[in-house]
Amino acid sequence: MNLAQENLLQDLGRMFIWYPFRWLTNLLPPIPDIAIFEAIGDLAYYLYGSKRALLAGRMAKVFPQMDPAALQVEVRASFRNYFVDRFIINLLPALDRRGIDRIAVLEGAEHLRLALARKRGVLLIHGHFGPSQLPLIYLGFKGYPMAQMGLRLNAGTSTIGKATQQLRLRIENTMPVTHFYADSYLRPVLRWLELGRILMTAGDGTGRGLRIGKFRRVEFLGHALDMPQGAYRLAGANRSPILPVIALRQRQGFYRIIIHPPLAVDQGPEAAQRQFAEWLAHYLTLAPGQWHFWDEWNL
Repeated sequence: MNLAQENLLQDLGRMFIWYPFRWLTNLLPPIPDIAIFEAIGDLAYYLYGSKRALLAGRMAKVFPQMDPAALQVEVRASFRNYFVDRFIINLLPALDRRGIDRIAVLEGAEHLRLALARKRGVLLIHGHFGPSQLPLIYLGFKGYPMAQMGLRLNAGTSTIGKATQQLRLRIENTMPVTHFYADSYLRPVLRWLELGRILMTAGDGTGRGLRIGKFRRVEFLGHALDMPQGAYRLAGANRSPILPVIALRQRQGFYRIIIHPPLAVDQGPEAAQRQFAEWLAHYLTLAPGQWHFWDEWNL
């Protein structure tokens, strides 16, 4: 979901969020911080009526049998999820190898260990669920050799927008991970995998209508969704296994990170991508409000 706009009010909001609000959240423990983030989502749910209607309409089109009351619960969850995802980096000063256990638990670590034992590197491919960078942060704090394939987002044209985007990038660089960018030279990425390390990348897109590299249209819950092919191409180039990973909200302030067994890449990139789409569709059916891209899915 994207709520950003380019105007004076947005710039004032950026100044408040990245300075006094960020300083306040740095003083609080992670779980109360997440409660505050979700409360902001509740407020946005009531303030952004047109966005609320858009999300409800698209969820209803995919899940026409969903009860209207349950539909609104998921729409509200989507607003909450948006702000937790945006502000999760505010928690970094309070987190470390042990502190990260206060907000998340990992399942499926054995799949990752077996994949790493092949010494061909590992691609963790995620859908934008929950705080989408949480698996990256968690595994980094636990000592895994982590890197992220990301994208430099346009901060807008205003001076404040550019300054706060630079601040966000500086904070992200304090994560115990390496950052690669999809619009940069990719030889270092292949070298990272050749060294037997882990690269996390998205399997469902980049958000904000941006596209880097090739996309392919996949059937997804009875509709069409364009998904990037980059992970499958990287895996093929280095014969690396691809493991799906997801972060799911269990209760306020606590998430379950699940690493699944490898996709069947030996059947070709298109088959692996279809398998990922089926995997992601399963979770979208379970928790539609935790997926980020409802407003960008052109149904």
